[in-house]
Amino acid sequence: MCSSDLMLAILPDGVVQGFRVAATGGLGIKYLARPDAKTMGLYGAGWQAETQVISACEARRLDYVKVYSPTRAKREEFAQRLSQRVGIPVIAVDRPEEAAIGLDIVAATTNSITQVIKPDWISTGTHISCVKHLELGDDVIAKADLVAVHSHRTTPENYMIGQGETRIEGQDPNEKGAHQVSDIGWESSPELHTIMGGGAAGRTDSKQITCFVNNIGLGLQFAAVGALILDKANERGLGIRLPDGWFTEDVHP
Repeated sequence: MCSSDLMLAILPDGVVQGFRVAATGGLGIKYLARPDAKTMGLYGAGWQAETQVISACEARRLDYVKVYSPTRAKREEFAQRLSQRVGIPVIAVDRPEEAAIGLDIVAATTNSITQVIKPDWISTGTHISCVKHLELGDDVIAKADLVAVHSHRTTPENYMIGQGETRIEGQDPNEKGAHQVSDIGWESSPELHTIMGGGAAGRTDSKQITCFVNNIGLGLQFAAVGALILDKANERGLGIRLPDGWFTEDVHP
């Protein structure tokens, strides 16, 4: 992080990454989930899933969370640990549909590049979110009455293995192609920040199915979360102070 050409901090990317994605997912819950949402279903039991639960509990007063992951030992360990962390029951379930059917919020937080949720598992009034849209699939997104995306900037800056790609005639075969646009056109849905600012309509009734598609990461997220972490670290006297001279020079190449 830099301000006026002065380096302020070097932060572990894994820590910032988990919280910046989860914070945005939490904003999706705050502005798109039903105000009375009390239950959550979670797919995945890794480091992204952990911060998503913490963020969801900040956005809504949840009664419990159900979590599904293909590895039983991993989902059970996750459930026990997160129950202690957030102070509500986190329940490991044995079948994937149990983490969606009848629940108010359903979040996909996996490393999968294929669909992990089926559309008929989504109930009326549910809010759906993801770490990447491949986890949902177009048919789940299409079931939503209201879709919000993180950003309209999807191509060619962002590329994800498994989505499929298009190529321009004459393009270098070693160069990555641009994202294929979905058949349902969710990419043109309102950006979340526009709904937050009142420039686009959010949820209008309790029966709507809403969906936040976290389609691309933004550098602003790292800056915002990094600044907060730095402030908290300074307040608590944490971290290792490094000499400025390690990162500056008085000569130019």
